[in-house]
Amino acid sequence: GECQAVVSHTGVNTMIGEAAKAIQDASGKDIGVFEGKIIEAAQVLILITVVVVSFLFYFMYVVQKVEITEVLEMSLSLVIASVPVALPMVMKVTLSIGAKEMSDEGGIVTHLTALEEIASMKVLCSDKTGTLTTAQMTVYYDDTAKAYNGYSREQVLEFASLASNEANKDDPIDSAVLRAYAKMKGTSNVDDAVDKRKSIYSLDKDGFIGFNPIVKRTCAAVTAKDGTKWFCSKGMVDVILKTNPEDEGKQWTVENYDAMSKEAHKADADLGVSGFKTLGVAVSKNQGPMQFAGILPIMDPPRHDTKETIRKIKDAQVAVKMITGDHHNIGKELARQIDLGTDIRTPDCLQPPGDARDLIVLKADGFAKVKPLDKHEVVQVLQDKGLVVGMTGDGVNDAPALAKAQIGIAVHGATDAAKSAGDIVLTKDGLSPIYTAIQISRRIFKRLKSYVIYRICITVQVVFFLAALAIFYNLRFKALYIILLALFHDLQIVTIAYDHQVAGAKPETPTVLGLLLTSYSMGVLMFVQTMVSLQYGHLFMSDEFDAAFRHSMGDSSAGTEMDKYLETTIFLQISNSSAILIFSARTVSFFFSTFPAWQLSFSTALGQVLINIWCLVAPTGLVDKLLPMDVLKVWIYDICWLLFLDLVKMSASGLWEKYKPATIDRNPALQAKDRNSRRMSNNLRPSYMLAQAGGGELGNRVTDLPEGSRNSLR
Repeated sequence: GECQAVVSHTGVNTMIGEAAKAIQDASGKDIGVFEGKIIEAAQVLILITVVVVSFLFYFMYVVQKVEITEVLEMSLSLVIASVPVALPMVMKVTLSIGAKEMSDEGGIVTHLTALEEIASMKVLCSDKTGTLTTAQMTVYYDDTAKAYNGYSREQVLEFASLASNEANKDDPIDSAVLRAYAKMKGTSNVDDAVDKRKSIYSLDKDGFIGFNPIVKRTCAAVTAKDGTKWFCSKGMVDVILKTNPEDEGKQWTVENYDAMSKEAHKADADLGVSGFKTLGVAVSKNQGPMQFAGILPIMDPPRHDTKETIRKIKDAQVAVKMITGDHHNIGKELARQIDLGTDIRTPDCLQPPGDARDLIVLKADGFAKVKPLDKHEVVQVLQDKGLVVGMTGDGVNDAPALAKAQIGIAVHGATDAAKSAGDIVLTKDGLSPIYTAIQISRRIFKRLKSYVIYRICITVQVVFFLAALAIFYNLRFKALYIILLALFHDLQIVTIAYDHQVAGAKPETPTVLGLLLTSYSMGVLMFVQTMVSLQYGHLFMSDEFDAAFRHSMGDSSAGTEMDKYLETTIFLQISNSSAILIFSARTVSFFFSTFPAWQLSFSTALGQVLINIWCLVAPTGLVDKLLPMDVLKVWIYDICWLLFLDLVKMSASGLWEKYKPATIDRNPALQAKDRNSRRMSNNLRPSYMLAQAGGGELGNRVTDLPEGSRNSLR
């Protein structure tokens, strides 16, 4: 048809326009939380190196009067040692392998940064339909259902099935009724149940009247095998009790309307408070008066694994909040069933902005009757509190919140808009892939943290050693050795992506200070380790080493390169100690407490075997040929120091855990475990509404609510 209309809003001022603008404003998440902290730590490292290089440049060129070429060569060596050139490669390889692992568990990662973000996630905002629930209506005919006028609950369901169109399989209500009927009859599918029913009831000619949004009911006239005429109808309880004369459908008022209406409305309201949608059923026998047969409750039930998955996510110290557009009572009942918590709020509490509003958002178990921008607002409030937020969704209306959250998760069956706005697309139903992602991400976090500690340690070791060598001994170290050390170690460490790690029990919150405290403590000790081997190695090494040491320390060697045998030994000591450092950096205890992945062990062993053979054979002349006993002693020396490194690491970590700010690990969105699950919220309970209004008796029953607020279908 045609109509005349007044356009009130266009473009970004419409609801869809606001959603599109919110997606655009929230886009551009390129750097993750942990990656940002790593970059900050690297910047601190480079800054310290710049200070050391500047001081060394001045000391060597101005004080020691060294040739500018030598000074530049030494400065270049320090810069090469300080820059973590393999950092981007290690991060991408580690995240890519994690993404492959995630895809095997039912999640496709579209933005790699999401995998590192999930490790720090403290709040998961979950959609209801299709994620927490099956997205399939279920009709109950057990004790929850209500039957009147002498009919049984089974008869009520059978009458409802007669008023359902088995040919319209896309209708959620008719399909749900027929599935329940098939289950009651014990048949394997709906078609068999309908065939069995047709042997008892036959549809009269033009006997079926389908649903439309005006009449809000379906009707069917059938004839039983014994000749009894039945007229059945199902739909919205109010309409089934008494039809609207203006809706053009078949009209009736049920028998004994006044008493029946009061009883039915009470049952309808009670079921609504329990989170059920309802379906009224009425019948007429042999063209007699219409009788109200009963009420069938309908609910989208939770998935079989939802309750257990939410428990696991909460045990991982991640708060879960349900955000749904469904009715408040429906959301509250589902939250009760899955042990989510029953403090379910409505969008009214999101305004006006302020501390009170923010506290409500933090403590609430979920929100119902929300619109797209309400979801966006909830995510914004949580992020403003410094929390890393994950958001699940499946529709266009979820896209703004998915784009806004640090981790946007498009659930199975999501629209293209939701998939494009999300960072992870689930290929399996439910929340279980998200819990798997949390575990994978926390393992990835530990692998990357191991690499950062490892890389800072060896950088501190080499930079401090080169500076001390020039300042205190007035000796030089071959720049090529520094380049070779950096090359070999960066190639070896890539396999950290496969390392065995155990996911932490709480969200990982990276801090630059914590990383620097641990890594610099270990790095300084490694520097001391190298200096001790240089200064006192002649006490336990071979005569060749002793002679090389005495030659290097002579006045004639001042300002020159170290003796080649001594230089090769120190090169091997730094190489071995740096390579096996990863076995300490990857654990929180002693290096032998857990076994690394075979890939990491193999790459470390292979690299060091090649370097040690090179130092034993010296085929190119770049290094001096070392005695096998000196190589063995270097290994024993480095392994013994590795135990001291573990002690320093554990001490530094323990010191940080003791004195770090309490806010780092605190999750303000987590509810206290002993919280009263029956706490009142801004819901539709009549006592609450009356108390807010300041009048009426708190004991007034739900039946006093206006009919328009009752929760039913059709």
